[in-house]
Amino acid sequence: MLIYVTGCAASGKTSVCEELVRRGDDAYDACTCGVDVYRNERTGEIVSKTPPSQVRTKKWRSEHKRVRLRNEVEKLVDRARNKTVFLCGTYGDKKYEAIDLFAQVFYLNIDDETMEYRVEHRTNGSGWGKNPGELDEARPRMNLSRKFWHDHGAVIVDATQPLGTVVDSIVMQVGGKG
Repeated sequence: MLIYVTGCAASGKTSVCEELVRRGDDAYDACTCGVDVYRNERTGEIVSKTPPSQVRTKKWRSEHKRVRLRNEVEKLVDRARNKTVFLCGTYGDKKYEAIDLFAQVFYLNIDDETMEYRVEHRTNGSGWGKNPGELDEARPRMNLSRKFWHDHGAVIVDATQPLGTVVDSIVMQVGGKG
């Protein structure tokens, strides 16, 4: 079964993915495994990895949108036929893209203060949120995203807890190795 772990900026998606892998679970970061990409809205050009912060200017962000490649998620579904596979990530405005392929969704819930602190101190992932304007763009989406996933049956996880507790909670509910 394919499990999706999502949340707003700095909610712990990358950390959860890394911890699942460390524990021996089959887990993928959507930003680095080719599932989520950026597409230039004018040219259609695909940028397969989140570019470094110096490239992600306000102009660049206005020209590129994050998209989910359904065929890549379908490949993970195939891997998950006889085992649990985790996909960790978030993507643009089309949260519903490929939603039907997930057996269960977990939403990592944090508050504004936690998001700001984690962005300021983050050492893993893409560094998203450190550029001027990125965090301001993320704040209004956080509440909309939380509501969307709640309304679509996601399990809301308090991601302000220690990482081990967050991962234990997810793994326990899906019967993974943990």
